[in-house]
Amino acid sequence: MACNGVCFVSINSKTRNLILKTDGLPSLIDKDIDKITKLTKGQLSKKLMEKDPDYITEEIRIFTRNLFHNYLGYKPITIVQLV
Repeated sequence: MACNGVCFVSINSKTRNLILKTDGLPSLIDKDIDKITKLTKGQLSKKLMEKDPDYITEEIRIFTRNLFHNYLGYKPITIVQLV
């Protein structure tokens, strides 16, 4: 966490509302955080949400982590919570 930061993703499974919070990442990500949130929320298709909760969280974790890697070169610890 000290080197790569951490990202928390909270998803409401009924409304598909998504909240993304970060800590320990460079401040230059602040200008792109809305774009990353929208791209991650775009992955929450109806088809994906019908799958197993563990599958959903793993898919979102990998997708979000890769987005941060593409934007910053960092792969933060990513924790996904499905509510």
